[in-house]
Amino acid sequence: MGKFNYCNLSDTEFEELCRDIMEKKLNTPLHTFTKGRDGVIDIRGNVDFS
Repeated sequence: MGKFNYCNLSDTEFEELCRDIMEKKLNTPLHTFTKGRDGVIDIRGNVDFS
């Protein structure tokens, strides 16, 4: 796999990329929320890690 430059991604784009990767790895849909007062996007899903 080649190297990727993530420096040009906005904070929102980076968090959405992380969500997409986690969805693939966990094989489950994840839900993102809009930016809150703290300025970050939260990701939630129903995942059983046991």
